[in-house]
Amino acid sequence: MHNCEDVLIEHCFPRTFDDSICVKGFDCYYEGDLEAEVRKRMYRSGESYGVFRHVRVRNLTIWNNWGKCLEIGAETRAEEICDIVFEDCDIIHVTHSVLDCMNVDYADVHDVTFRYIRVEYDDVIPQPVLQAKDAVKYEETERDPDYVPALICAEVVYHHEYSAGGARRGRNRDMLFENINLTGRQLPTVKMCGYAPEYGCSNITIRNLVHNGQPVHKLGKDQISLDENCRNISVEWEE
Repeated sequence: MHNCEDVLIEHCFPRTFDDSICVKGFDCYYEGDLEAEVRKRMYRSGESYGVFRHVRVRNLTIWNNWGKCLEIGAETRAEEICDIVFEDCDIIHVTHSVLDCMNVDYADVHDVTFRYIRVEYDDVIPQPVLQAKDAVKYEETERDPDYVPALICAEVVYHHEYSAGGARRGRNRDMLFENINLTGRQLPTVKMCGYAPEYGCSNITIRNLVHNGQPVHKLGKDQISLDENCRNISVEWEE
């Protein structure tokens, strides 16, 4: 889905190789001056129409063989991506980060909710790798034997392949991860980072996280990674 409004996806079973459900911002394909091209194609009388808003994704069962499960990004070429709700989903096979917002362009991503999500981790999750040449076999590649995909990930970053190349960066703010239930021997992990203090992650709440039936009141230092461009990130429990 690219720069859409009023989207509803429900009652289905996607089994995918690559990201399962993606909210993306794409302005155009271009050559040359990105900023000039974006302005020409996305603005009318000085006002932008590059938005993605009012999305509901609910009652899904997801099996993911590669990539993210419920994702915003990676491409986020829109002025705003907002009012996005993922809810009441069962995620039964994962490979990369599960609940993800990878903001590699300039969108102001805000008012996003992930709630009532049930996630199953396999006892062993082979680390995904990219095959550089056809002759290379998976067994020959270097990978982390203790690999665990992040349960929650929010980033504002520049990516050499996915970012459009312009100087603008976005923000991730006002996000809620609520009633997330993880089953598996691996502990839940969270990763958040920003590009700069003004282009970071802020006002993000993780509420009522459960692991193997037990409430998670706090995350240890090996479970949560935050950089200096993140602020007002909280893990809390409400009865």
